[in-house]
Amino acid sequence: MTSLNEQSFIFRPVREDDLDEIFKIADEAKDPITTLPNDRDYLRGRIHESLKSFYPVIESPGSESYFFVLESYPAGEILGCSAIFARVGGYEPFYAYEIRESHFNHKPLNITKTISELHLKLDHDGPTEIGSLYLKESARGKGLGPLLSLARFLFIAQFSERFSEEIIAELRGVSDQDSESPFWNAVGRHFFDCDYLTADLHTAKNNKSFLRDLMGRHPIYLPMLPQEAQDCVGEVHPNTRPALKMLVEQGFEFSNEVDIFDAGPAYRAKTSQISSIAQTQKTHVSETQLSPSRNSTRALLSRTDLDFRCLSSEIQILDDGSVSVSQATLEALALSIGDPVAYLSL
Repeated sequence: MTSLNEQSFIFRPVREDDLDEIFKIADEAKDPITTLPNDRDYLRGRIHESLKSFYPVIESPGSESYFFVLESYPAGEILGCSAIFARVGGYEPFYAYEIRESHFNHKPLNITKTISELHLKLDHDGPTEIGSLYLKESARGKGLGPLLSLARFLFIAQFSERFSEEIIAELRGVSDQDSESPFWNAVGRHFFDCDYLTADLHTAKNNKSFLRDLMGRHPIYLPMLPQEAQDCVGEVHPNTRPALKMLVEQGFEFSNEVDIFDAGPAYRAKTSQISSIAQTQKTHVSETQLSPSRNSTRALLSRTDLDFRCLSSEIQILDDGSVSVSQATLEALALSIGDPVAYLSL
């Protein structure tokens, strides 16, 4: 087989036989991810849901969840994962705290105050959500983050009917080395008879009725919380800052909403205005050689069908708009000359 060199990592949909490797990834995550708990039965269910979601006829976004892995090629080691949830809400609403301000004024004493409040928000017809992003520690520092994250946008660009007009990303909030959240300790633990991680796992399993029954129903005045909890509102965990930077570069903006458990921020963007989606180009492969006389560009290159595969590769854009790639790249994508592709220049 032709050596792939830099093109030796493939982003593809999860398969049933990936379960053991996905479980290892979830077990490695020292900072628990709500949608990626180290629960084998739950992860098996997520894989099955993803397989069903790739059904060929989908006319509008619903409960589909698209789960992807990053695989070394041809070794087959799973190095990371990420996902797209077609629409949050539905039967089980999407919960968040919305940050609002109330103004108080007493003219006789010349006292004016502005108080930030958290209001519980339920959304039954929400946007598409991206999440479940995790890259093994052993694979970090190799430039794989953009492939694992941005490849999702190439998929969305080609199957827009499957996704909402807006995309949201909930980012992990502040917690310590023991996964203790100052915001949870100040707020959530007073309403739920369990610890932070247990409550988080309940929501991951789509068992949100306990939120409806137990969650506080009145606004929370931020100045009444301990300063440590106040400082967490809208802040991300240090390990999440690279993901936040990427989202901002893509056009996401803080939505003034935070997670009800750890107060991590939610960022939103119009789907069509996300830079990687807007800049994705569709064409076909016309050659399998990279000529020294032509300029090359680094790009994410993918198939255009539901048998989705994406990799990072050098490509050459020809005068007619088609692309030339190496034979190794074509093999990795399981394509032939003349087949359609999509690419995003990096």
